[in-house]
Amino acid sequence: MNSSQINDMLGSKDHPMDLLLVIVLTILSVVAVISLPDGNILRIVLGIPLLIFFPGYATVSILWPGDPGIDPIVDTSEDPGIIKKERKSIDNLERLALSFGLSLAIVPLIGIILNFIWDISFISIVTSIFIFIFITSGLAWYRRTQLPTVERYSISFKPSIAKEFKEWTQVDKTLTIVLVLALIISFMALAYVITSDPNNEPFTEFYIMDQNHTIEDLPTNLTMNQTGTMIIGIKCNEYETTRYSIVIHLTNATGERQNRTVYNYDVVLEHEGLDEALYPFQISATGEYRMTIELFKDQQQSIYLENHIWITVS
Repeated sequence: MNSSQINDMLGSKDHPMDLLLVIVLTILSVVAVISLPDGNILRIVLGIPLLIFFPGYATVSILWPGDPGIDPIVDTSEDPGIIKKERKSIDNLERLALSFGLSLAIVPLIGIILNFIWDISFISIVTSIFIFIFITSGLAWYRRTQLPTVERYSISFKPSIAKEFKEWTQVDKTLTIVLVLALIISFMALAYVITSDPNNEPFTEFYIMDQNHTIEDLPTNLTMNQTGTMIIGIKCNEYETTRYSIVIHLTNATGERQNRTVYNYDVVLEHEGLDEALYPFQISATGEYRMTIELFKDQQQSIYLENHIWITVS
């Protein structure tokens, strides 16, 4: 298939091939963004138009379904003595610019609405954008088919823009090129940040619970030498095998450290590995105590994470 045949196919006014192409590419983009790993080039390339072009293009297609090449300027004045002309549609360059601009406005708006009706997550945002594009493309398809065939918008690769560009002044050409490059770089950076799944950031879950896996019955009130127990949990989300160790400090109300306990074993967890250890302890004197549980990673000297509870001993 040569370029002339491709132009004829996309430029067909009988069927809105550009909208069909948007729907197909949107489906491919959603599949790529969800299934491919973070940083994958194909994921980024397909994710960019999903965020910064397709939503705006479908919306613009609803607002301006007509072809600007068919009687683009019409007289809208009822008084024959007054000449008042308005555009019937927009040209390709305006359509392109509005598609980018509206996309940058629509996607955050989808996020705001999503915050009130659904939990915001990577999957929910991508799904909402897909639904929006699908619905608006369908409405645009309907609006375009209501027009006479000859007046429907269709993609046409003509050299008119290039001819107009040659007639601009050198200053206009330079400013236009700089602005276009700046927009492209900004859009690519924004799309990369948004399509990068934040869940791929390495982190560790470090928590304390009572024996019922709640925080309601933590041993915060004890008598002397009464055994208190709590669960110390570690969930590894570091995307690599990680070695952990736990140090527990007991400090009284005056800040004097009473005891120091180090677990006698190192916990080694793979990615998504979980360790929950039951920790029993006793305090032999009355008073107010702060128990600090410190987590160290990979035998580093600095504290990685920390939890604490206040304990009253009577």
